Amino acid sequence: MAEKKKSRETALTGSKKTEVLAFDASALEGVALPIEIRVPEELEGHYSNHATIQFSVHECVISFFQIAPPILVGSAEHIRDQAASIKSVRANCVSRVVMAKSFAQVFLSTFQELYAKQAGAAENASEEEG
Repeated sequence: MAEKKKSRETALTGSKKTEVLAFDASALEGVALPIEIRVPEELEGHYSNHATIQFSVHECVISFFQIAPPILVGSAEHIRDQAASIKSVRANCVSRVVMAKSFAQVFLSTFQELYAKQAGAAENASEEEG
């Protein structure tokens, strides 16, 4: 039985054994650990004009899509007929982000706060130009 427990606590990485350490996260309460953010140069950004949000028991999954509108030409009536005959428009998934539900709430609050500040700054800039 002790051997089974030990095997669950040891991970094999290549030919090197690594002990999996567990600790009480509350021990870090009040300690701010600096984060060094790195974005690899080869990481590509993708344009997205559509997203879906799904929840599982523990996670939030946000899928980002790129949808190109169909090319419709002609008179207004002809364009309407063309659009009515389209069965679907393809949405290509360009990225998917999976996060813990608890982090999703923090992300949403931070996004709303920063978006409001940015929108206010843009509004002030346009008033100064006008």
